[in-house]
Amino acid sequence: MEYANLKTSADGSAFMENPLKGHDVTKEYRTKMMDWMVEVCTSFRCTPRAYFLATQIFDKYIFQCGQKSFRVLSNKDVHCIGITAMYLSSKYEDIYPLHSKIVSDKIAHRAISAKDILKKEEDFLRIFDFQIDFVTHFDFYQVYDDKLMRELRRKGEKAEGEKQFKLVTQMALFLIKMSIQNVDFCKYLPSVVCLAAFQASVNMLKKSKQHQSPGTQDFCQRLSSEISTTIREELEKGKTFDQDRHFKLVLEGYSNMQSRPVDCYIK
Repeated sequence: MEYANLKTSADGSAFMENPLKGHDVTKEYRTKMMDWMVEVCTSFRCTPRAYFLATQIFDKYIFQCGQKSFRVLSNKDVHCIGITAMYLSSKYEDIYPLHSKIVSDKIAHRAISAKDILKKEEDFLRIFDFQIDFVTHFDFYQVYDDKLMRELRRKGEKAEGEKQFKLVTQMALFLIKMSIQNVDFCKYLPSVVCLAAFQASVNMLKKSKQHQSPGTQDFCQRLSSEISTTIREELEKGKTFDQDRHFKLVLEGYSNMQSRPVDCYIK
């Protein structure tokens, strides 16, 4: 998907101030489900995008249930919704997708039958009008990963810098996953969340004792400059949302996540 189309799609579909609004689903329960979905998608070797698509399907289904069918969901509905979201995303993304029987036996531990999963799948598809290829945070992550690396290479970045950039991208992806688990981040556009994750990762690399080298601080300065340039380009597009202020708020949110030493995050 081209970047311009990605932005248009995301602004129209990925922005939800609070998908839980109007429902009896607590944010703590949603957080636990999102965390468990990471474990499941990792254990069953789903593609990276499959997890991110599953989270979009999960949130949008809850949101649309309130908007379209006026159903009020509660915590007891979350398990089935999460399982169906992963099943659907795997079918859409994975070369060898999860089978309904495997999902029932190995993931749901037979709390939900394969037949009920298929029935729930039909409900999801009708709610979404059979359109589930939603823009995800991972799509923006890939765009910015590629854009920043190309700019660094164009300006003569050496192998050591590329090695450090890989650390930054790994950390950024981890932070984005953490942000998705927090419903308070839903009010920010995926593009803002992802750009802030890259900047937060640079800030963490600066403080890392394990990965310090003579050129680390200079590299961090160069990458921060490229991120700032990208942010300015975003602002010049005249979006409705106050992206500059939101970027600072998300960056602050990432800073508050750092309850452990930096080197616990950057391996």
